[in-house]
Amino acid sequence: MSLLGDPVARGLIHLGISTVSILVMGMFTPGIKVRGLSDAFIFALTVAFINALFWHFLRGEPFTTVLLAGPGSVLGNAVLFWLTAKVVDGVKVSGCFTALLAAIGVTVINAIIRFGLHLSS
Repeated sequence: MSLLGDPVARGLIHLGISTVSILVMGMFTPGIKVRGLSDAFIFALTVAFINALFWHFLRGEPFTTVLLAGPGSVLGNAVLFWLTAKVVDGVKVSGCFTALLAAIGVTVINAIIRFGLHLSS
């Protein structure tokens, strides 16, 4: 079995990619401040944990599929980013619109890095 076939290794790789994406957004997006690598990692880990809990409890629910398809998914991620920034001390997001930009930006950067590394989601 290859390293990418191992779910734990795959999760760690995706967590690393998200950490880098959060750092990049902090460097280039006004209204987003990331104190350092460890704070970006804690932020990415917190987002991943909350996301996993959310999907675990709501999978299979019809409203979840409808609500979080397309634009609902982006808005849900923006709310998640905004709330997580309230909890993680080293990451600051100045408002809801900035959280929306961060959610979109991190998603795009993650996709570019995964494509560049030939990783499928």
